[in-house]
Amino acid sequence: MTMPSVSVIVPVYNGERFIEECLRSISGQRLDDVEIIVVDDGSTDGTAAICRQYVAKEPRARFIQKDNAGVSAARNSGLDLAKGRYIAFVDADDWVAEDGLVQLLGRADASGADIVMGDYLIFDNGRTVRRVIAPVKTAQQALSGVLSGEYHSALWNKLVRRDLMLAARFPEEIGYLEDSVVLSRILVNGQPKVAFVNEVVYVYRQHCDAVTSSGGRKLLDQFKAHTLIAECLHQSGGGDAVREILAHKILHGTWFVLTMIDGSLLEEAVSRAKSHFQATREQRRFGSAGIKSMLLNGLLSLPQPLAVVGFRGLRGALAWASPARRKAASQVRSVSSGVA
Repeated sequence: MTMPSVSVIVPVYNGERFIEECLRSISGQRLDDVEIIVVDDGSTDGTAAICRQYVAKEPRARFIQKDNAGVSAARNSGLDLAKGRYIAFVDADDWVAEDGLVQLLGRADASGADIVMGDYLIFDNGRTVRRVIAPVKTAQQALSGVLSGEYHSALWNKLVRRDLMLAARFPEEIGYLEDSVVLSRILVNGQPKVAFVNEVVYVYRQHCDAVTSSGGRKLLDQFKAHTLIAECLHQSGGGDAVREILAHKILHGTWFVLTMIDGSLLEEAVSRAKSHFQATREQRRFGSAGIKSMLLNGLLSLPQPLAVVGFRGLRGALAWASPARRKAASQVRSVSSGVA
């Protein structure tokens, strides 16, 4: 097979729980000219054994192992081997819907599109919610949808022409929001033709330990991701509407990190946020002022020790003002009053 229609790249790290189901869903697609590239990013569980067994039975698949370097590096390793006209990415704990790839490729061939996006399901503890992708006409409109959150910024419900993917590649210094960076580069620099499939093509498994709810170090990758997107727009344009959306995203992303990251990482987060705000000053001027903007600008302009103290106080105030905290406090007062 010199040039398959689709190269499916599956990065996996310690994915023994779900990887077999994921790979079966890809093999089950009614496509003969597909290649499946499974990249093990240094797993320490039984992932490699499962993948080897799969490849032994699936002639369209190949398996590579590498030292752990993160999901972006794993995807780039897969891209280095891919020969398909189009690239698809599948996360190891998700699965491709029945005929999902067939739907995407059929639309790509019929329309001559460079990127095709499809509807997807969110699977959460046995429940599914469908997310419908509303078609747009231009790459700039698609970029607006990706940055605003109207379209999921992940690549897993999308088919992308290989040359565009090779030109964009993944920023290996981050492992969170890397898809947003890649899509922004493609949609800004490549000016691709975009098409849509209003059929479910992918099932995304939602985890309670996702990056956004964990408060872990990966949240800091938001700063680098948003800086890279801002650089992309600065170099190649994108229009004031897109810049305004990104300015809003930078503001709310920074707020989210500084108010939600684990307290032990707050000092580092403040330091990184100060640098991030400096690097995105030009981009942020497209945003509108508000209480969050004023608080962030005010606190981040303080010397580092004072800024950290200020954000600890802000986090405490937000925790106290939350409905759950107010309810708990009310219950404590009621109990105390009853005892008295």
